[in-house]
Amino acid sequence: NYIVPNISVPVSYVALLAGSSVTLRCVLNEVGNPKATIKWTFAGSVITNNSLFLITEGSTRLNITSITTSYSGAYHCNASNVAGASVATINVDVQEPPYFIVTPPHNVSVRYDNAITLNCSSGGVPLPNITWFKDGIVIPTDQYTSSNTSDTLITMLTVVGSLTSLGYFTCQAVNDLVERRVISTTVNVTVFEPLSYAGIDPSSSITLNQSDTFTADCSFSGLPLPVVSWYFLNKFLSNIGRVTITTDTQDITVTSTLRIRNVKKSTDEGVYHCIGIQASTYNFVTIAVKLVIL
Repeated sequence: NYIVPNISVPVSYVALLAGSSVTLRCVLNEVGNPKATIKWTFAGSVITNNSLFLITEGSTRLNITSITTSYSGAYHCNASNVAGASVATINVDVQEPPYFIVTPPHNVSVRYDNAITLNCSSGGVPLPNITWFKDGIVIPTDQYTSSNTSDTLITMLTVVGSLTSLGYFTCQAVNDLVERRVISTTVNVTVFEPLSYAGIDPSSSITLNQSDTFTADCSFSGLPLPVVSWYFLNKFLSNIGRVTITTDTQDITVTSTLRIRNVKKSTDEGVYHCIGIQASTYNFVTIAVKLVIL
């Protein structure tokens, strides 16, 4: 009498990383009459021994060496004879750790109030998730765009030059595999603005009476922030005696206010120079204010 064979698999799903090796196994519960022939198939083709596949133990074992994502899918173990056939399936999920396709440069400089776009794209199987961080703090997803193709996740983060933009932006790609893998790349964003005088156009001269208080404001803008100093008769002025100098910083503008109490014609009349210096660039701007005392 003819007997139909019966075959099964102890495990119907296998997940592994690309580059790994795996052995698929099927169990012949009923050999059938006549004895069944066992074949393995993948993607509609019968598998034969080669550099990737090795069939052993009466065809009940399929060894796969250094598997790639191209060989993800359903593997069928087929037992058949003239009486009929039995098929068991093992789904193999070949996963690939995330990898970067496009990354931003490690250092980027943007002018104040201008914008740059940081591009970060990653591949992997399954497609990774990308998260952006600013100085270790997660950036909300609505602040950057994401799109994907079949094998690439693309993100674009727009950064507008400001004081809050200074620092480190990190693109992190993660996919949850049989082993969780995380990769990241970081870009240091610096913001610059050339030094410029930002105050009201200074008067060519200020006229005061003796014993009045002389007040002059001097403002410079720039990034790095400028250092503002006052000079009189080529001498550096500081907070001594009747002289008071205060500094106020608003965003990228530094304002220095010079006050001299109880001015005297004999010692205080003349031209005062306010100098703004951007140390990192060695740029400087000088503003002159003339004090006339009656």
